[in-house]
Amino acid sequence: MKSKMALCQRITGILLCVCFIVSMVMPRYTINEDKIVKVIFNAIEKKLEKNTGELGKLAKGLTGNMIEKNIADSLKDTLPDGMKRSFSSFYIAFHSSVSVLYEMVKEDSKYSSADEMMKDFEELRGEDMDKEEYIDKFINDYNMLRIFIWVYIVLVILALSGILLEWFTKLKKWIYLIFIWPACLMELGYFIAVQFIIPGKLKNAANMPEMAKSLFNSEDLDSGFSTIFKKLLWCLHGAGYYMAVIIAVLSFIWGLWCIICSEKKQNKATAYNYATQAATGFQVPLEIPVQQYSAMPVTGTIRGIAGTFMGADIKLESGEKLIVGRDPLSCQLVLPGPTISRKHFSVEFNIESGMYRLECFSSKGLKLSDNQLVTPMQELNVQPGTKIIMSKGHEILLLV
Repeated sequence: MKSKMALCQRITGILLCVCFIVSMVMPRYTINEDKIVKVIFNAIEKKLEKNTGELGKLAKGLTGNMIEKNIADSLKDTLPDGMKRSFSSFYIAFHSSVSVLYEMVKEDSKYSSADEMMKDFEELRGEDMDKEEYIDKFINDYNMLRIFIWVYIVLVILALSGILLEWFTKLKKWIYLIFIWPACLMELGYFIAVQFIIPGKLKNAANMPEMAKSLFNSEDLDSGFSTIFKKLLWCLHGAGYYMAVIIAVLSFIWGLWCIICSEKKQNKATAYNYATQAATGFQVPLEIPVQQYSAMPVTGTIRGIAGTFMGADIKLESGEKLIVGRDPLSCQLVLPGPTISRKHFSVEFNIESGMYRLECFSSKGLKLSDNQLVTPMQELNVQPGTKIIMSKGHEILLLV
């Protein structure tokens, strides 16, 4: 039976992957005019007294409300009403740079299709170098973003598939972690780039200082220009982006939780939970090497080959009775799971015959490797090499 902790981890992982996919449907990039106006207005207001550039001229002799209206009017002239203002990750993944560029300009242009627009641009190549450079840079940057999003989508889908496969098969959990963590790091890396790297690059771009000098005094260039660009970049990101960043952080924490709990479970599998150790003298070393046994062994060995005690060898002296079950107060070997009875069965090794004697306490009986079923309260002698199968095969003990 799968543990509650593992079940909780899988359900959490599935919910995180689903949230990742939902964020890809939500607008990742938006043009929020109100926020843009607010950012520019705050910049003008802070620099108003000493600003003699274009922003200063725009604000000279005007009240706050009038300044905001002027900025909004200027922005409205630049961004027509019919212009597409939001783009989800899935939209970008399935639309080319040309079609997106056409969506942004079609309401304010003479073109009836994206192909017609690009044909006109190709004919103008060499005549308007500024426009040509701008379009080429947009297409290159967009294609890089599209590759980023496709890799991101594939990693999330593989992580979700890995969780489902691990749930219903014996696939190791490390498989889905190697997909979810790169997706988290990609999103967090993008966040760092937007917050710190891109604003600095825009400030240092070849044509930016001249533009900045027309907007600010030279003394305001360093302190104001990169700050405005940082805030404007945030205005161009929508709810899908913010949600993806939050889910990336939570997924990274979830991955650490899976690893830490997995290590604790592995360590617990080598420790043996028994309540009557002092009374029975039952001693189990933490690590016992596999030994070569003679034809007539002096001690019996119970070896875990699946489940809680997988890989462990438990010594059993002749005449010593070991009780296996779910209750730590009455059992020397404790197994978890609702299909394990409080007292499931007992096993005793007989040195004279070299056989094991099983006694079943479970009302459901005890299944052995030869498809034999030990009925409740039945006692049975079995040969070494017999496997005791419990919890639908999740817990298996081998009598060596």
